Amino acid sequence: MRQLRSFFNDYTLLFLAIAWIAMNGWIVFGYGGFFSIFQLSGGLLIPDLMLHYSPEKIETLLQAYGSQARLYYLRYQFRDFLYPIVYGSFMMGILVRLIRPTSMNFWIFVPWFAVFFDFLENAFLRLIFYDYPQIVNDRVQIAAWMTSFKWLFVLISFVLMIIAFRHRRIKYMRRLSHKESELFADEEE
Repeated sequence: MRQLRSFFNDYTLLFLAIAWIAMNGWIVFGYGGFFSIFQLSGGLLIPDLMLHYSPEKIETLLQAYGSQARLYYLRYQFRDFLYPIVYGSFMMGILVRLIRPTSMNFWIFVPWFAVFFDFLENAFLRLIFYDYPQIVNDRVQIAAWMTSFKWLFVLISFVLMIIAFRHRRIKYMRRLSHKESELFADEEE
């Protein structure tokens, strides 16, 4: 765990934060990215951003996309195979810095469950887009569950970050008040 703590130093976290911002920009505004798909589809979201979906919803979505937006989505997905590595590393780094584990700690690895389900989601969505106009219901159901699990673990990761931050803040405040009470006790003597 010390190796992880030393790896996720200020510079690494800064690099990951900049990479996360850059990846978001590339995914949203890059050629053939989310914004292009959004415009071509008449304002529809990509499946990755939904919490869950049905085969009927995917069929409607793929029809509304048209061939150009479907092609853009397949190109977009290349970025979406890199993005989970960036956000998973960034969230893990934040958790390592907040929790400061001294021994094996399961909680710092929770963001990688989101990454795992994101990769599975991407693989199944890619198959669904390649299969269109045929819609294989089982693949859509699996992709939908992978999407839901991805968002569940992203949410759990954020909750863990909030809990860890709050815990660190409480420890800091206690330590600060303890030092103040010692300081005032020394002044009274």
